[in-house]
Amino acid sequence: MAKKKNLKSKPLSKQEKIESLAKLGSNPKDTVITIPDEAIIDVPISGGFRKAIEDVLFYIMGPMTAEEIMESMGKIKIHFKDIPADKITQRDKAIWTIMSLQSEINFQAAAQKKTVLGDDPVKEKVTDLIYDLDPEGFIKENNERKSNVD
Repeated sequence: MAKKKNLKSKPLSKQEKIESLAKLGSNPKDTVITIPDEAIIDVPISGGFRKAIEDVLFYIMGPMTAEEIMESMGKIKIHFKDIPADKITQRDKAIWTIMSLQSEINFQAAAQKKTVLGDDPVKEKVTDLIYDLDPEGFIKENNERKSNVD
């Protein structure tokens, strides 16, 4: 795995974006530019954008039944281990992707001391949804969240 560097990302200026596009365009024709799987990319993300990502998760999960959500969360919880490929849906992968992105944003925000206490000390919306679908409290009991506020 690539070693993480302690870089501080910042939004690119219009000129920097133009220069980046020029670099990408200077490659030989018929080539594909990719990002290696082990590459770590720093991307500045605002709190507002993080909320938009959460809205995407709700959009994906909106038409799902409680049973479908629990089934998908169960697969995600075990990192799809021992789940046959034909039993992992595109929706499962999409939910995992969005939740992983949100988690990393949350971890980075905490590490950068960019979290604040809100007026509502209750769990985040997604966690509320998951806990509400788990009447026996198994998820809550096995996934106690730790505060990221000093």
